[in-house]
Amino acid sequence: MEQEPEKNPSSQKNALKSLGLFFVVLTDLVGYTGVGVAIGYYLWAKQGAPWWVLLLTSMLGLGLAFYQVYIVTKNDI
Repeated sequence: MEQEPEKNPSSQKNALKSLGLFFVVLTDLVGYTGVGVAIGYYLWAKQGAPWWVLLLTSMLGLGLAFYQVYIVTKNDI
């Protein structure tokens, strides 16, 4: 009978930590940018704001997402 080689637990822990960090970053980017687009679309379509308000809120959401990613990665490292 062959025995399976034992996997390095610290390697698995690092891989799982990296995967978790990836999903946190992805969620922040999609979430904050999506909220920015949604607010901008609402203001543009329903409130009669100019088209550039949609662009402005989208970019603001993206900027906030990158700031959150910076904070998370700074605390993680």
